[in-house]
Amino acid sequence: MRSSTIPFIAVSLIVLEMNCVTKESITRRSQLHDPLERGPITVLTNDTTLYELNAYRVDDSVLTCSGSRVKNGIQEKFSGSIDFRKIVLIQSRKTGIVQYVGAGIAIGAFALTAATSLGSPMGLTVTPTEAVHGPGGGSSCPFIYSWNGERYVLEAEAFGAALAQSLEYESSSVLRQIQERQSEVRVRITNERPETHYFNSVRMLAVEHDPRATLYVDGENNLWPVYEITSPLEARDKKGSSILHAIGAMDSQYWESDFPHTDASADFEDELEIMFSKPKGVERGTLVIDAANTRISDIVIEHIMRYLGDKYLEFLYALEHDAELQGLYKQWIEESALKISVAGKGTWESYGSIPPEANEASFSKAVRISVPSEDTTVQIRLRALNDVWKLDAIRVDWTPVRPVYGKELSLMSGMTSNGSDAAELLEQPDQKYLMLLPPEYVDLNYRAAQPARGKKISYVLYAKGFLYEWMRGIAENSHAARSLVDPLRIPHLKKLLQNKNLFLPSIYAEWAEEKQRGK
Repeated sequence: MRSSTIPFIAVSLIVLEMNCVTKESITRRSQLHDPLERGPITVLTNDTTLYELNAYRVDDSVLTCSGSRVKNGIQEKFSGSIDFRKIVLIQSRKTGIVQYVGAGIAIGAFALTAATSLGSPMGLTVTPTEAVHGPGGGSSCPFIYSWNGERYVLEAEAFGAALAQSLEYESSSVLRQIQERQSEVRVRITNERPETHYFNSVRMLAVEHDPRATLYVDGENNLWPVYEITSPLEARDKKGSSILHAIGAMDSQYWESDFPHTDASADFEDELEIMFSKPKGVERGTLVIDAANTRISDIVIEHIMRYLGDKYLEFLYALEHDAELQGLYKQWIEESALKISVAGKGTWESYGSIPPEANEASFSKAVRISVPSEDTTVQIRLRALNDVWKLDAIRVDWTPVRPVYGKELSLMSGMTSNGSDAAELLEQPDQKYLMLLPPEYVDLNYRAAQPARGKKISYVLYAKGFLYEWMRGIAENSHAARSLVDPLRIPHLKKLLQNKNLFLPSIYAEWAEEKQRGK
């Protein structure tokens, strides 16, 4: 559900032919007026319904149409109208040509007015605007900024792995740079990518704690105070080379995978072993991992889009409804996660994993570990899919602690860049969503908390939601997309996802070229 008046999906038309791509902006309603000229269209709406439409016309803020639809796995005839506010993507077909109508490809370049502009002969009105951050390259995440007393600064990214509503989850971030202003704390959440963001809820917690402690969040969104953090004694990669200089301190000097040695015989896996000293008699500690993710996910998404061709919207629909595909996706997220284990008596004990989270903003995670009390050193192993992670620092605190809890703050205001009030949509998780298209943002103001004497307040933001990636401009259709008959593309993709030795080599080859160009 969108809070603004009648917004229309920012439109760019990507025409995929056998060997080339052209782009055409759709700025007038006449461009969707003639079904004979434009051909049948496929429409995906924000309730995950997939429409195949043979007849349609634009009537002010709705698309009046007829054809068929698939909802909850059931196909039926359809005749009626679709509100533009509910449309996520439109796919248009001509003979021999596949065309994608996606929301504004130029990131930070245009903001659209209300969809009622489609009802006028002048068509859509576009206004130049500037993105707050505007980094180059890819990424899939809403960006979270906090007000530091002078300006908004990038602090975190939210629910970047939730590529469908069926995969929705809540992410959490400690806002370390946020500063009070006139008894308020302020957050700006932006969409700066070619994707549609849906926010179910956003909440801010104020956590009162010992001023000597720094708060870290774990994989279950619990908060842990850290006091005396120590660096490793040793740290080595899979080849036995020392990496202590890269991960001993939080200094933005990242350890990165020795990528050229990636091969199937090594199971496409990075593995690090790290040794810490430990006070005798201590049985529990808090491992702190400071990291970021690489952009290899961009290559993966582009490969999938090329492979699917004009079946991309059907893939999104399947990701919402197909339990097997959802399971494969979650399996790959776990494959990409940073897995933590601790050496025990003749075995390695698992302490869970940290899923990929952000590649623009660095992030920190806490992992609680248990160790034999009589030992004076502890050996920790980290494993992950090759070149998914960049590690800044791996440290540990042996101080006995308990988790800390916060108080949820009142949302004083939540205004979008379009001037609409989003507060009611974000206050609690429900079936109402705030939708942001690029380069839109929402400003959230919370009443600041006042600490008790001798205490400190830290602020933690929890954002729940999901996103849809837009079809990207790809230079050419893959051989698979051209040669496979339509019904086989998604089933065949599932087979690829089940076999990393088939799925990964071409991705890593392209990623190696991308890294070389970036040097």
